[in-house]
Amino acid sequence: MWYYIKEKKKVGPLSDAAIASLFSDGKISESTYVWAPQMPQWVKLKDSSIYRTITTVPESPILRDFKFYTYILRATLVVWILFLGLKLYYFFEALDFFRNIWEGRYLLTDIKSKLELSTIQSMFTFLNIFTWIVLFMVAAATMKWMYSTAEVSKTLDGEFKYSPYTSALAFIIPVFNLILPCRIIWNALISAIKASKRKLCAFDVALFASWWICWIITFVIFLVEKFTKTNGMENIQVSIYLSIYVLAMMVVTAVLWLMIVTRISNLQRKFYSAR
Repeated sequence: MWYYIKEKKKVGPLSDAAIASLFSDGKISESTYVWAPQMPQWVKLKDSSIYRTITTVPESPILRDFKFYTYILRATLVVWILFLGLKLYYFFEALDFFRNIWEGRYLLTDIKSKLELSTIQSMFTFLNIFTWIVLFMVAAATMKWMYSTAEVSKTLDGEFKYSPYTSALAFIIPVFNLILPCRIIWNALISAIKASKRKLCAFDVALFASWWICWIITFVIFLVEKFTKTNGMENIQVSIYLSIYVLAMMVVTAVLWLMIVTRISNLQRKFYSAR
C-alpha cells in the first residue's frame, strides 16, 4: 500500500493501481513524495519502485509479433547461409572430380571413380531435398516478417501505402517479385529512418542498392542455370560453374538481406524504445 503527500497532508493507503490512476490523470507528478511501509523514508515518485511500473507502456501485439518474426527470420537466414556454404563446398568437390576426368587422371570406368561419382550423386540428392526444406522455411519466415514489417511501418508512417498482405506475397508474385519487394523494403526503411528522427545515410543507400542488384542477378542466373542442359561433359562443366556462381550470389544476397532485416528492425526498435 502507498501514501502520498498532498498539501502537506498524508493521503492513503492506496493500491498500486490507484497510484497509477492518479499519475495518469495528472493528480500526482514525478516530484510528488510517496511512501510505503517497507520504505525507510519518503521519496519522490520518480525515485520509487512503483515509478517504472506505472510509466512502462505495455508492448503492442504488433511490435511483439515483429520482434518474434525478426528473430525467426534472422535464425533461418543464418541456417540458409551456412547450408549454401556447405552446398558450395560440395560443388567444388564435384568440380575437382570432373576436372580429373576431363584431364584424364581418372576414368569413369574405374571402380574408385564410380564409387566417388556415386557418393557425389547421393550427396547432391540429399542436398537438393534439404535445399527445398530450408528454402521453404526461409520463404515462410520472410512472408511473416514482411507482413509484420508492413504493419509496423503503417503505425510509424501514415504514408506507407503497401498492405500487409501485399507485402507478404511480394516475393512470390512472378515478375513483380523483381521490383515489388524492393519498393516495399525501401519504403519500410525510409519509414523507420523518419520515425527514429534520423537521416538517410550513404550506408543505407549502398546496402539497399547492393541487395537489390544481387537479388535481380541471382534470380536471372538461377533461371538460366535451371534451363541449362547437362548432357555431355562440356555441358556438365558449364552447369557446375553456373551452379557455383548461383550459390555464391545466393550467399551474398542472403547476407545482404540479413543486414537489411537487422537494420530495419534496429531502427524500428529504437523508435519504440525512445517513446
